[in-house]
Amino acid sequence: MKHKNLLKLSLLFVSLTLWHSQSAAYQYWVCLDRDLKWDSPNVGIGASHVSFASSSWMNSLSTSVSRWNQTPSNFNYVLSTDTNGVGRGNGQNEVWFSNDPDALQGAPAIAYSWWQCIDYWIFGKTVKMTEIDVIFDVNEAYTPFMTNKSALWEYGGGSRPFQTTALHELGHGLGLAHVNYNYNVLGTDWTHIHVNGANARSYAGEDATRGAVHLYGTEIKQDVAASQWKYGSASGEYSSHVRTVLRNEAGGLISSTVVGGEPVYNVTQGQRVRMEFTYENNGSNTQGVNVGVFISTNDLITTLDSKIGNIGLTLAPDVVFTRQDLITIPASIPRNSNRWLGVVVDDNNSVSEFVESNNATYVRIKIL
Repeated sequence: MKHKNLLKLSLLFVSLTLWHSQSAAYQYWVCLDRDLKWDSPNVGIGASHVSFASSSWMNSLSTSVSRWNQTPSNFNYVLSTDTNGVGRGNGQNEVWFSNDPDALQGAPAIAYSWWQCIDYWIFGKTVKMTEIDVIFDVNEAYTPFMTNKSALWEYGGGSRPFQTTALHELGHGLGLAHVNYNYNVLGTDWTHIHVNGANARSYAGEDATRGAVHLYGTEIKQDVAASQWKYGSASGEYSSHVRTVLRNEAGGLISSTVVGGEPVYNVTQGQRVRMEFTYENNGSNTQGVNVGVFISTNDLITTLDSKIGNIGLTLAPDVVFTRQDLITIPASIPRNSNRWLGVVVDDNNSVSEFVESNNATYVRIKIL
């Protein structure tokens, strides 16, 4: 997930500065006191017709592109098929797979960006991005599919989700930089993911979305979401993410076992527990929402499950919000049974969202 920056067409030596918002954690590049971004918010990018000949891989890339286009920023990738050959520094924005160690530099994926950063003194400054090339290692254990979470690394499988890595690298194409201190797709991408039921979903996320809005302006769109992942720690340039957890009323971590790559927490009938989830506002406006708490007999949390509580939240589109809430495990659940404790953000549909499939998630429990 390396990011290579190459300076092109500079008339004097200048250096880039890495900036981040004081209210959020996204990072971006600045040169000559100007944000480094594209002149136009509509940026064409070509997918190699050799690398993406399969419809599965092309559809996966197209989905990754659409995730950035769905954000409430004015930025928009225009994806096409490149049939003329691909290469670095050829003046075209391109995406392809390779096994070239010189190009990959030991990374599973890498983004090369070119820009102009010129001070003409009399005639003013030119600061803009001019090219982005994204290269994926053909030997990495990528999968283009997200409909079976059990195939993915963090859910007991052996595959890395291509879409999350593509989102990370395409984020560099907007002008965003790595983040190592917040839950962000520009950190460790394969653990920046939404899961409910068998399906996993890649997404740009609240923090990177705010970076896109900062650089390219706001389009009015609304979206709230819940995740079973949170910020863990810094790992070099990248944020490391861990699962949200379940604690007892005193705050101690509840004992668990691992099934299918996921923790199963041991609880008792009527026990008071502190459930933890991450909530995001991926939209353009602050939202007051109700979060319904549900108990399900499977890992697909919906409003048709048994509701056991409500939480009122105000979600502003600035900082990813991981929180704990006290909830009582129903005494009526039979002992020695498996259940899924979950939440549905905006369970009363008070917010008109451009994405409705990311509102629910869960943690698995076993009633002792």
